[in-house]
Amino acid sequence: SASVRIQSWFRGCIVRKRVVKLRNGITRVQALFRGYFLRRSTGARISAMRARILLATSRAQEHMRLGNRTASALHVLVTCKQLSVVLHAVKDLDVSTRFSSVCCRRLVDEHRVIPVVLALIRSCNRSQPHVELLKHALNILCNVCVYETLRSAVFACANSVDTLVELLQIFRDKDEIFFKTLTVLDLFSRSRQRVWEMSQMKEQVNRLESIRQIVARKQSVEKKYSEKAGKPSGKSCGAKLSLAHQASTLLDSVLAKLRKATPSPDN
Repeated sequence: SASVRIQSWFRGCIVRKRVVKLRNGITRVQALFRGYFLRRSTGARISAMRARILLATSRAQEHMRLGNRTASALHVLVTCKQLSVVLHAVKDLDVSTRFSSVCCRRLVDEHRVIPVVLALIRSCNRSQPHVELLKHALNILCNVCVYETLRSAVFACANSVDTLVELLQIFRDKDEIFFKTLTVLDLFSRSRQRVWEMSQMKEQVNRLESIRQIVARKQSVEKKYSEKAGKPSGKSCGAKLSLAHQASTLLDSVLAKLRKATPSPDN
């Protein structure tokens, strides 16, 4: 009857509550044991890593510190023309700007540096050393443009957008360079005022539209070929296709912003 059903429901509630409590207790005990065994197995390794870091820090010489490496690289970049030396300096600046916002600010405050980087990009050809140089130079621009306060300074440099669009046109078959260049343009386009200024560069917008058509045609042909030949195998093929897809998405995003650009209310 009704009393039996109520008793049955109440007993069920009590049993379910006990089961949940027991399950939570078991999970907690398992977590504690896993943590204990993990700490016991990795403790020695972490201690050794900490010791190596402390030893490396104690052995670090003054010229190896990030700020001094940045200063030395800036001097080389502005004064030297030898490719191997410039490449080494650009690698140092790539590292320092990746890990330090202070170094990024220093590059912008040194008024000659960003124009020199852009001039360096314009001077590169398709040879392997120049491609390597381009990758690091674009990394520097990406690292600096991560900070909104520094983006406008890079954008304001003479021919910054022209240089990047020309780079897209020349290296549209080099997925890594193509993607890095589009990343800088995408960072530029995160301000309404900058998007409006870019949209007024009619020649560059037309070139971007042309590049988009060429890339779309290339992707269509590659898709048909891959369907006939079968799915691409290997991690490198998958990574290449993924990078090309990301670059195409970025290009579409930049162009969409340029098409919808309106003047900033401040103007």
